[in-house]
Amino acid sequence: GDDIYKTLASDGLKTNFVGYHMQSADSKVLCIIKNGASVEAVSVGESAELIIEETPFYGESGGQAGDSGVISSKNFSVSVLATKKSAGLTVHICKVASGTVRVDDHVELVPDIEARVATARNHTATHILHSALRRALGEHVRQAGSLVNASGLRFDFNHFEALKPDEIRKIEDAANRAVVADIEVITEVLPYKKAVEKGALAFFGEKYGDVVRLVSVPTVSAELCGGTHVKRTGEIGLVKITSESSVASGTRRLEAVTGLASYELFLSYEGALKASAALLKSPEVQLPERIKKLIDERKELEKEIHELKTKGKAGAGAGLVDKVKKINGISVIAEKVEATNAGELREMADMLRAKLQSGVVVLGCKQDDKAVLLAAVTKDLTGRFSAGEIIKSIAPVVGGKGGGKPDLAQAGGNDPSKIFDALLSAVKMVEAGK
Repeated sequence: GDDIYKTLASDGLKTNFVGYHMQSADSKVLCIIKNGASVEAVSVGESAELIIEETPFYGESGGQAGDSGVISSKNFSVSVLATKKSAGLTVHICKVASGTVRVDDHVELVPDIEARVATARNHTATHILHSALRRALGEHVRQAGSLVNASGLRFDFNHFEALKPDEIRKIEDAANRAVVADIEVITEVLPYKKAVEKGALAFFGEKYGDVVRLVSVPTVSAELCGGTHVKRTGEIGLVKITSESSVASGTRRLEAVTGLASYELFLSYEGALKASAALLKSPEVQLPERIKKLIDERKELEKEIHELKTKGKAGAGAGLVDKVKKINGISVIAEKVEATNAGELREMADMLRAKLQSGVVVLGCKQDDKAVLLAAVTKDLTGRFSAGEIIKSIAPVVGGKGGGKPDLAQAGGNDPSKIFDALLSAVKMVEAGK
């Protein structure tokens, strides 16, 4: 764990970060840690943690990711996978790529500058966004955590509701106006009290020493911060908010990209827009209108299809009139039909009752491996025949149960193979005069 670093720091070991002003440095290996213990040397293929006297590598802290890069001399090369801070020491997490590195070796330290610059863009953008949030939403907005690395930024802040699209637009607009203004970013080391007098914001219970580092974007923001930043806001390029979400009750999260990442995002948006325009054979600016028209047309077509299906079912129902049987002077239709639901069965039964004017209709259909039965009796015959009684009697044939009113009743069952048997039972009930 970190115990060894606490011991080393208490023994007087110190490291000096020179990365604010230098992109590389020459220095000396003070200590090599392997598996939690101090060693004299590590060789090719081995992993270790190196402590160097002076380093331009930024150790992860304050929400900013640590640097990666290379530490080398003429005898070896070490890949720095990450950099952290522990007990006030900058610790390089490494893997030896070639040769052997020893304590007291003189080395050259070169962070991944492209990643460092991208991270700096995102860190300064975080400060600008924080200021824009406070101005747009109110002074109650306070930073509640952040993550800044080469690929983008994540900023958590306390606020009581989701941001509206026009609020996000306003924040984004204010941030980009600060970027386009190409304001010089000023960093200064000064007493804590003086920094607060200058309007510096201090956050989420962090402990600050008597002397602090103030990062200011004049007229925009002033924050106490130990991270790396651009020299002028114009270097940020473009700030594009990619998402706004909730992370906890009363805490919101903004994610954004800057520089080349925002340019690549716009290229992807443009590609999707051009592809959509080509598919719909429409100019890009007219796409919303074209899509709305397509949605309206689809709704109209769906309505027409529904009407045609209903007419088709009604037509099929009309054909059933030819299958009417006369039983003891009563017109009876008992048939298995094609229908997708009980609603369609009812529509058919209503149409058949209207055609018959006087009679008994019993219909059955298969729906999703289930049996559906429906009985309908014209008003003049409900004194002699009850649709509810018919259904109650025939439902067990298909392994179900049901009931209803004297003029209309329905049932469901688990055995559609017995629909014909159920219909035959209904006919027998009419024959028996029940």
